[in-house]
Amino acid sequence: MVTALSPRQVEILSLLANGQTTKQIGMRMKLSPRTIKRCLVVAKECLNAETREHLVALAVKYKLVEVCVGERVIKRPVAVES
Repeated sequence: MVTALSPRQVEILSLLANGQTTKQIGMRMKLSPRTIKRCLVVAKECLNAETREHLVALAVKYKLVEVCVGERVIKRPVAVES
């Protein structure tokens, strides 16, 4: 079962999916890296993800975030195992 994510978790996931580090996300959102890590742990639990990479892949799969590669926006991954 997938649980809904908070707007903050979605924002953090979006930044993570687009290449930002925990430290960079924290600086941008004016939160500590520890808070960012905790939000990601909770998001992993909500989406039943095993790793950060799996979490990002699921967030893209469920259309919670979009990934920008150069000028191109990838809305869905090519293949995602759940």
